[in-house]
Amino acid sequence: MKIVLEELKEYLTNKLYFKYKFINIFISILLATWLISFIVSLILVLNYGYNNKLLNHQKCLTFAILTCISFLMLTITTVSFLWIIFHNSTASYLVLKINKYAPKKPIKKLPFLFFKLAYYSFSKKQKSQYSQKQIYEYLTSFNDYV
Repeated sequence: MKIVLEELKEYLTNKLYFKYKFINIFISILLATWLISFIVSLILVLNYGYNNKLLNHQKCLTFAILTCISFLMLTITTVSFLWIIFHNSTASYLVLKINKYAPKKPIKKLPFLFFKLAYYSFSKKQKSQYSQKQIYEYLTSFNDYV
């Protein structure tokens, strides 16, 4: 089972978004941009669609389309941002756990959902004889440096 953990650690640490931290910053900026775009276009749709002084259905339709597009991109960016957070937290947990020396600070327990999603992408490429639950229980009780 330790071999599976080593392979999972290698798989997760070789990902580009674990090696290069600027990818996380770039996706955070994209997330903020799409959120601002969604809020601004939603406000403009409400102004042009429901305000009697500014009633203009042509502009309302244009901003409604922009609202739909920005909501879709906001959703996609949020899902990819969460996916990267799950992978990075699982990889850093594995790096700290499968180590020759004990870490300086106590390791917080890894949530099962984080491990489950990271292991799912790993298990699509490689089949394992162990279930996710077995590997997770082994990982949380495993200390090589003790």
